[in-house]
This record gives sequence, C-alpha cells and structure tokens, in this order.
Amino acid sequence: MSNESEVQQNSAEQEQEAQAQHETETVTAKPAEENAVPEAEQPETGEELSQEKLLKDLEEAQKKVREYEEENKNLKEEILRARAEVQNMRKRCEQDVQKARDYSITRFAQDLVPPLEAMEKAVEYSGKITPDNPEMIAQVVEGVKGTMTVLLKAMENNGLKAIRPANGDEFDPELHEAMTFVPNPAVPANHIIDTFRTGYALNGRTIRAAQVVVSAGNGGSVNTEA
Repeated sequence: MSNESEVQQNSAEQEQEAQAQHETETVTAKPAEENAVPEAEQPETGEELSQEKLLKDLEEAQKKVREYEEENKNLKEEILRARAEVQNMRKRCEQDVQKARDYSITRFAQDLVPPLEAMEKAVEYSGKITPDNPEMIAQVVEGVKGTMTVLLKAMENNGLKAIRPANGDEFDPELHEAMTFVPNPAVPANHIIDTFRTGYALNGRTIRAAQVVVSAGNGGSVNTEA
C-alpha cells in the first residue's frame, strides 16, 4: 500500500509540474504574439527606400528639364524678335540714307528755279536784239545781273559762298590758288594783285580755290604755305 501511494503521489507531482510548465510557456508566448508586427506594417527595406528616392529625383530632374526647355523656347523667341527688329532698323536706316541722298539738295534745287527762269527770259529776249533797239541790250544786261544776284543769294542760302578776294588781300593758301607771282614794289609780298577765277566754299569748306595773281614784292621770297 505504501508503495502504491508513493507512485500515485509521484504521478500527481509530475502532472502538476507539467501543468505549471505549460502555463509558463503560454504566458511567455503571449507577449511575443502581442508584439508581433503584421507583415503589411513591417518597415521598408533599404532597397525599397533607395528606389523611391530615385523615382523622386527623376521626377525633379524631369521637371527641371521642362522648365529649361520652356526658358530656352522663350529665349529663342526673344532672339528672333530682336533680330527682326535689327533688320527692320537697318532697312529704315538704309531708306533714310537713300532719301537723304536723293533729296538732300531739294532746297537748293528749289532756290535755283527762279534764276533759271530769269536766264530763260534773258535768252528769249536776246533773240530780239537788233541794231535798231539798243535799249533791248541794256534790258538783257540788267536781267542777267539780276539773275546773277538771285543765283548768288540762292547759293548763300544753301551754304555755298563765292570766294572773291579783293586786290591787296593777303594770300591764303586755304582759299586761294596762286597762278603766278609778279614783282610789284607797290604791293607787299604775299598779297593779291588780281583774281583770275572766283572760288567757292560750301559751309566753310573750300571746294574750289580762287585763282589769283600774287605779288612778289621787290622780287624776294614768297610764302605759299598755310
């Protein structure tokens, strides 16, 4: 009997130990299950993060490319407009230059019309001159003189002035052309004795020097330089 009781007691103790061990394992397993993260909620791996960053960088790069393309398009349009404006300006300048060439003497031509008409009348009257009407000669001469006056006035109004040095004026190589030098004790050297041909200056610039005879004084040296 005592042996059987011991067996039963040992069996009960083993069952209690097994039950206690089972409870311990159950309690230990619960926190692990509670702390477990669902598969869908697990953090992304390094490879997935790298791909996402690359995609984001690619989108930013494509956006920059589109912006640069638009900016480049705008710059091309501005260059084309500027080029067209330059071409139009050049054409206008060429037209203005051509007009200046074509019509620069318009005023001068208008001022020349009256003396030309007077000269035509003088030529017309000259055909009527006969020995029997000497007064006609005087009228033609007066008409020519009047025409000369009007013509000179027209020239002066347009900047063209006659160079008519008076006898005794000092020789100026900028205005005069010495045709010859004549010894003349009565006239100082380098002074004009006579004028062969009238000269002309346009707006102060000599376009044809007056041809003159210059005194050499007592026959000494003559200064012909400016």
